[in-house]
Amino acid sequence: NSILSTNTYVECSYMKNKYTSLCVLGLIVITIIGISFYNSEVGSKKETLKVGVIAPLSGDFAAYGDLALLGVRAALGSSTDIILIPEDDACEPKKAISAYQKLNSINKVDILIGPFCGSPQEAVAPLVKNSRILTLLPSSAPKDVYGQSGGMMLQIQYSVEQESEFMAQTFMDKGYKKVALVSYENAFSQAHRKAFFNYLKSHDSNIELLDEKLSLGTTAITPTVLKIKAFDPDAVFINDVSFFFAGGVVKMDTYKITAPMYTTY
Repeated sequence: NSILSTNTYVECSYMKNKYTSLCVLGLIVITIIGISFYNSEVGSKKETLKVGVIAPLSGDFAAYGDLALLGVRAALGSSTDIILIPEDDACEPKKAISAYQKLNSINKVDILIGPFCGSPQEAVAPLVKNSRILTLLPSSAPKDVYGQSGGMMLQIQYSVEQESEFMAQTFMDKGYKKVALVSYENAFSQAHRKAFFNYLKSHDSNIELLDEKLSLGTTAITPTVLKIKAFDPDAVFINDVSFFFAGGVVKMDTYKITAPMYTTY
C-alpha cells in the first residue's frame, strides 16, 4: 500500500528488440498480482480482479498497443484470478474518454492500465480522480497527470520532464551550439518542449534553438525539414514519434541533413 501511494518510477532495463514492452508491462503485472494477493489476504469477497486496458489498438500506434496486450497476457500466463478487458483509444483523447467510461460504468474494473499516449492521459486524469480507480501508466507521461488524477495515476517510467531535462543536459555536455527542436501540438509533445526550454534557461545555456512546432496529424513535414537544413544545426531533437511515422528519417536523408537526431524513443 505504501508503494502504491507515491508517484513511483521504476526503471526497466532496455532490451534491444521488440520485447521491451514485455519487460515494462511485466512490472505492471507484478503490481496487479500483488493487489490481487492483498485482496485475498484481507478477506475480499471478490474472486477475480477486473483489469481494464486502454491502448491504441488501431491507427498509427496500433503496434504499440498490440505489444502492450501481449506483454500483460504473457506475464499473467494461465492465471484465472484476473480478467483483462481491453479498449481501443487509437491514441485519441475523445476515444480514450469513451473507453474509460465503458470500463468504469459498464465493466466496473478494479484497476486500469493506460492510456499510453500523452493527450489521452491528460483527458482521462480528471475522470480517474472522481472514480478513484488505481491507474498505472506504462509509458512516460507529464508529471501533471499525477496531480490531475488526485494521485491515482502512477507511472513506471521516467516522466516526460525528466526525459527532456536529460536531453538538454546531454546537449550541453556535448558542447552543441545550435539545436533544432521539433514538436507537435499535443499535450505530450508540448510538455517535452516546455521542460527542454526551461532546463536550458535555468542553466544559462547559450544554445541557439530552432523551434519548429507541427500541427497534430500533419504529414507535410518537408517545410520543417528544409528549415532544419537552412539552420544547419549541430543536433536535432524530435520529441514526438509522429515525425518518424511521416517519413522524417527518409526526408532528412533526402536533403542530406547529417546532424545527429535525438529522440526519447
